[in-house]
Amino acid sequence: MEAAGVPGGLINTIDQVLVDPQIAARGMLREMKRRDGTPVTVIGYPARLSRTPASYRIAPQTHGEDTDQILAEFGVDEAARERLRAQGVINARS
Repeated sequence: MEAAGVPGGLINTIDQVLVDPQIAARGMLREMKRRDGTPVTVIGYPARLSRTPASYRIAPQTHGEDTDQILAEFGVDEAARERLRAQGVINARS
């Protein structure tokens, strides 16, 4: 790429990015709590907008956290959802 005059450089791995001093200086990592109280670290929005700053209201959900509720809203009854849980198709309720 250099010989052709194409700009380029090394690409950091996720682990390298997360410990980069610039990430800390910009306050990019934020700790939030899930519904069950478990703390999780999330990457913040990279832009700093003075009139409409990013807000962080809900931590990322666990895999399948709302599946039971969503299936119920689509009309899947409790017995059918229980069969799906027993078969391992959906997660057991937490």
